[in-house]
Formats: sequence, C-alpha cells, structure tokens
Amino acid sequence: MTAQASELFRRALAVNPDLIDAATDLGVIEAESGHLREAVELWEGAFRRAPARSALGMNLVTAFCDVRQFDQARTIVLRVLEFNPDMPAAKKALRALNHAPPDCSP
Repeated sequence: MTAQASELFRRALAVNPDLIDAATDLGVIEAESGHLREAVELWEGAFRRAPARSALGMNLVTAFCDVRQFDQARTIVLRVLEFNPDMPAAKKALRALNHAPPDCSP
C-alpha cells in the first residue's frame, strides 16, 4: 500500500511539482522508509513555498535534529514561529536547540 501511495505522489509531483501536500506526504513515506535525505529535499522545497505549514516545518526540525544539524533545525523552527508564534512544539524545540549542547530528544 505504501509503495502504491508513493508512486501516486511521484506521479502527481511529476505533473505539478508545486503540490505541497503530495511533497509532504511523500516525504513522510520516504522518512519512514529510512530515506531521510529524500524526505528533507521534498520538505524543504514544500516549506519554502508554504512557510505557514507549521507541521511541515516541524518535520524538517525533527529531521535536522536527527542528523545533528542544529543550526538548520534552529533556522527552521524560528521560521515556524514567525507564522505560528504560539505553537507549543516549536517553542519547546527552540528551547531544546538553544541549550548548550542542543538537545533534540523528545
């Protein structure tokens, strides 16, 4: 079922690469399949086009934390907070990223 969904999202993006939901969902499938680099590429493009999508930004924060790219995670979480300043998960992530050393554990 996941392979079929992945294929459908890829087809949709081939027709229209600006489909935010298709890129987001395909990114989730890629991340869950262990393809974090591909997921990040999809999410970064989608988040650039739709920075108000806070959940999408938080996917990126988690991904960057997982690979210890704390500066990138901090940049993204600050962007999320520009559009959603009261988001508890984003506030918590920023506090964690501002620790020395940064701590992204849940």
